[in-house]
Amino acid sequence: MTPSAIGALPLGTIVTSREDEGTLKFAFSLYKTLLNERSFYGRGAVGPKIALTDDSDSERNSLQYTWPSMLLLLCLFHVLQAVWGWLWKGDHQVIKHDRPTLYNLFRSLVYSRTEEEYDNSLTVLKKDKVVDKYSNFLKHVESDYLTRKAEWALSERISKSLETHGTNTNNYVETSFRLTKENQFHRVRAYNLPDLLDTVLDDSHYYVQRCIDVGNMRLEKLVNQKSKYLFKKTNIDTSLIENLRKKMFKVDMTLGLCECAMGLSKGPCKHKHIVAKHFDVASLHTIPSDNEIMRAFYHFLWHWCS
Repeated sequence: MTPSAIGALPLGTIVTSREDEGTLKFAFSLYKTLLNERSFYGRGAVGPKIALTDDSDSERNSLQYTWPSMLLLLCLFHVLQAVWGWLWKGDHQVIKHDRPTLYNLFRSLVYSRTEEEYDNSLTVLKKDKVVDKYSNFLKHVESDYLTRKAEWALSERISKSLETHGTNTNNYVETSFRLTKENQFHRVRAYNLPDLLDTVLDDSHYYVQRCIDVGNMRLEKLVNQKSKYLFKKTNIDTSLIENLRKKMFKVDMTLGLCECAMGLSKGPCKHKHIVAKHFDVASLHTIPSDNEIMRAFYHFLWHWCS
């Protein structure tokens, strides 16, 4: 899936009977045969740059097997959910009123935005009196998480300017599953494979309509969903924006990069938003506003989807 102003646009659907590693390797390899050299922005068989997943060995091993150069990141929501579940497990004997303290100490590690902030959070965690009571918690954090910091630490993603488009959880995928169940299956179970395929292969009506809505600047759903692509009025003085060269205003609108924390990951930010709107610049990283090129692109996209 790829994040955009219309949500997560699925790039393919795989139906499997099991979720074991062997089945997933076969499924991803089969999907790979459907792709050509233009896939994934011209990367072709090399595949996507980044995948954001749950901490599932079968899924992650299968993706790495199919696309060896892919960088695998962990969904921050599910990392924190796993730590919260560990704290609640009876075998670990963590007293109820100590659980939020331990959770928040680890959460500070996850959401530290700089290396300095991360190091400070780690020092605070190790010196905390509550942590002293639970050597098993510290051991769990050190063995299961600190050894693979690059997979879940937000500071790593920011410092390396990873192209996550500001997306650090796979909630887009969760939303897509909900839409599939509600909009395609209407919460009705399919009892055989032909029925399942007939429902799934519905020409992506939901995404087609979302493309048409964005292309026509009907943004009610984006407002209702509090989309990160929508920005309120800012106090940025547009007269101070310096045009360096074509599509570069100390914000690279071609590459979608900005020096702010959100923009470094190619995510939507107020700086790209104000430049695109004020100078009428076409960009995939902002709502098309009045730009006719981008509005036409979304209409082309719905033709492609259908």
